[in-house]
Amino acid sequence: MLVLVLGNRRPIIKVLEAQQIPFCIWAERELKNSTRARQVVISPASDGPQEILKHLGSRAITHVIAGTEATVRLAGQLRERLKITTNSETTISRCYDKILMKEYLRSQGTPMTEFRAGGQIQNAREALAQLGGDVVIKRRIGSGGRGMVRTTQAEVLESLLSPHVLVERAINGVEGSVESLIHRGEIGFTNVTQYIRLGCENRVPGNFAPAITSEILKLNQQVIRALKIEQGLTHLEFYLLPDGRLLFGEVALRPPGGYLMPAIELAYNFDIWRAFVDLELGRSLGRLPTQASSHATSVVLHPGPGKVVRIRGLEAVRELASLVTLKIKIKPGGTILHRQSVGEDVGYALLNNQDPRQLERDLASLHQLLQFEQAVG
Repeated sequence: MLVLVLGNRRPIIKVLEAQQIPFCIWAERELKNSTRARQVVISPASDGPQEILKHLGSRAITHVIAGTEATVRLAGQLRERLKITTNSETTISRCYDKILMKEYLRSQGTPMTEFRAGGQIQNAREALAQLGGDVVIKRRIGSGGRGMVRTTQAEVLESLLSPHVLVERAINGVEGSVESLIHRGEIGFTNVTQYIRLGCENRVPGNFAPAITSEILKLNQQVIRALKIEQGLTHLEFYLLPDGRLLFGEVALRPPGGYLMPAIELAYNFDIWRAFVDLELGRSLGRLPTQASSHATSVVLHPGPGKVVRIRGLEAVRELASLVTLKIKIKPGGTILHRQSVGEDVGYALLNNQDPRQLERDLASLHQLLQFEQAVG
């Protein structure tokens, strides 16, 4: 066995090292941490599967794991060249390209907001009216909100139109996600996450009524079956409207961001990264938890752009009963740039407690205590 990991995803590498599984790494930049990799290939993102395999020479790769969102499609292309069977190229493309995804799932009856492919819109003003007068423009490939624009102005929409964007009716409602582990087409584990503050705070599992949770899981299963996802970890986003309707947002065939993976581990008390690697290696999942044993919250820290003068409340926050992890990536004197996607942050916190009320109190205390003082101007 020899595994090729695309991207420097440390949790994946740690699992492989712990199990003494030989692996190689392909990445765009030099690695900051040492690894036990048999070979590390550093090359541009423009390198395709053929160039990467040339770098690896005669090494007999048996498995390919996509460590980042940007490498999901490349992983599929490499598996196809190496004749490694997992999900079909069609399935991977539909989980990667929002327009292909939504056009196909709409044809399968999946409930979703109205949308248009950017390259097919001839009249921006007319399209805006058809989509309710308030739209969101998204890159058709990518996640995390990078490049997303919401507007009610036809001129703005006109300036952003291209074949590379998706335009959809804006939605106001509660957002969340479903994380699933899938083996041979069967869902072995699911978690429903509630986005408390979009891009900043996530609750695991979500505090939805049982009937609503049931509908969310039905939608998740419907999408997975329609896309014929056979193997891997999926991250499906949904919208719950004020009138109770549930709409599909998008689905990705990769681990979620927002520090959801460690939050899931805390709430369900199992190693989800190891389970993910097992799936990628074609192994059976074994027995997995069917319900959470506690409540967890991941908090993504980004106070906005500016130069950091002082960070207050660190010691007090570390005394909170529910706090498990507090990681600050910036020091006083450092400059925080404008946040272009939810994947950008200056730190994070993980909280966990069997008592949801205590968790909520500690979460409120964290927001009150932890203060980033920034220079004005």
